[in-house]
Amino acid sequence: MEIMKKAEMKYYKTARIDKEKISSVRKKMKSDRTMQEIVKIFQVIGGPTKADIISALCFDEMCAPEIAAVINTTRSNVAHQVKTLIELGLVKSRRKGKYVFYSLDAKGIKWVFDEFLKRIRK
Repeated sequence: MEIMKKAEMKYYKTARIDKEKISSVRKKMKSDRTMQEIVKIFQVIGGPTKADIISALCFDEMCAPEIAAVINTTRSNVAHQVKTLIELGLVKSRRKGKYVFYSLDAKGIKWVFDEFLKRIRK
């Protein structure tokens, strides 16, 4: 039997729960480290500029000047923000001539943004 925290023991005494279900769900949940990475990603994209960049990249690949024009900011600000998004694996880059083009690297991030937009528009 798993060792339970005192708060859990108190809850188990007062509630009718399926202990096998609890055990099964705990095994399927991501590790604390994985959850910390997920939280970090949400914190980063929670900033308005990074969220705007991701939103713009949901529609097309763009270079920094194009992104800056779409979200009404400077190229240097875009470059700074994109660097963090690249480090998190959300955005990828490719060089074409003198420009670097950015696109979404994480397939699921577009889906997440689309789902958020659906809920907001309701």
